[in-house]
Amino acid sequence: MRKIIIFLCFIATLVSCSKLSDNLNTHTGGSYDFHARECKYIWAFNMHCVRKENNNEIIYSRAALPAQSSVCANKYILAFLTLNVTLNQMAEAGINYSEEKIKAGEYNFFYYPPFTHFTTPKKIFEDAPDEKFVTKLRRAVDEVITVKRNTLSAKIIDVDYRTTPITNITITASKDINNIRAGESLNKLFNLDILPPFHKFIITANHDIITDKDKIENISIEQYLFYHPMAPSTLLLKMHDDVNVDVPTETKFTIELTTDEGNVIKAESPTVTLIPNEKE
Repeated sequence: MRKIIIFLCFIATLVSCSKLSDNLNTHTGGSYDFHARECKYIWAFNMHCVRKENNNEIIYSRAALPAQSSVCANKYILAFLTLNVTLNQMAEAGINYSEEKIKAGEYNFFYYPPFTHFTTPKKIFEDAPDEKFVTKLRRAVDEVITVKRNTLSAKIIDVDYRTTPITNITITASKDINNIRAGESLNKLFNLDILPPFHKFIITANHDIITDKDKIENISIEQYLFYHPMAPSTLLLKMHDDVNVDVPTETKFTIELTTDEGNVIKAESPTVTLIPNEKE
């Protein structure tokens, strides 16, 4: 009996020591592997908020939106990811994506970005990391993760980050939206939405790491740029709840990043039709 009690106390100690914080993420054990990459290319894709009821509670999940889809304006999300390699370079490494399917929005890049294939069976396309910064980033990520272990796990969680500072983000559309002409900045219509799992941080050009949820999610693009951030690995930009259209509007969005060195990197989203908002 004494051995059983000691064993149970040991398990309880493991569980209590593993609880770090409960505000951002949950995973089932394991460790982190950080991957540094420059930002040279962007892929844009469409997403939307999906309204669901769970035990009489209204929740919103995020889902991919295929091309030619229709979505209420205030549920639309313009998402993009950044890479350091081209489609051809990936194909040479045996990682194949169809450019036609990318343009058609047939991949769920939020949960399955292409760089998840850059770590197995071997690490590829990595840029030189700053080991001191990686230690700092590991500590920051640990502080915002809730570790819940039913069983001990050797799972490795890959965390991508970028080493290219940016000075500007500009969103435009091919059609007039909300009284803003085609080709003019739509930045004021969008906010940063949720950040991807295990990437809930903003890295600044000075290598500061911001993890406070209130400072990194549901903030304006202007506020985001105020941090002088490194380019994100993935970012979701959601239209404000009060943005609407009078009639269905078929359009494409363009996302444009400007780096510290003055390089302009841009991508165009698949076609999407914004429709008037539903009454809730």
